[in-house]
Amino acid sequence: MEKEELEQNQGIQLGFMITVKGRKLLAKLVAGEQLEITRVMVGSGNLGEESPAYFDDLIQPVAQATSTEPVAEDGVVSFVVEYRSDLNGGLQEGFWISEFGVFARDGEEEILLYYATLGDFPQHVMAYKQNGAIDVRRYPVSMT
Repeated sequence: MEKEELEQNQGIQLGFMITVKGRKLLAKLVAGEQLEITRVMVGSGNLGEESPAYFDDLIQPVAQATSTEPVAEDGVVSFVVEYRSDLNGGLQEGFWISEFGVFARDGEEEILLYYATLGDFPQHVMAYKQNGAIDVRRYPVSMT
């Protein structure tokens, strides 16, 4: 591959990170605590060169999403993040989902447990109010 071609392909691809606070929480869960997801957010932020390891929020939060109940089996916690354009009264304007975050309860504190970027592959969500059709995006999550 030519140098120029390599540089063009250096963009952020699909990826995720369990935050530092999230790893601490997951260690407690191994000791028997239950994972309580408090909220899920989708956003339009672009990660760039930053590492989300110490993030407390999304770069550019746009809308609240939802998730299935987390299921823990054989050391893996799994759930599905879902964004629907009809949530919370319906999406007024379309936007590009390029990130999402899962927040969880850690004692009395709410922390960003999991940060995900769609990197070079954001997904456009159509406004619900525009045509009345529901636009649904689902992202399966598994944490070991």
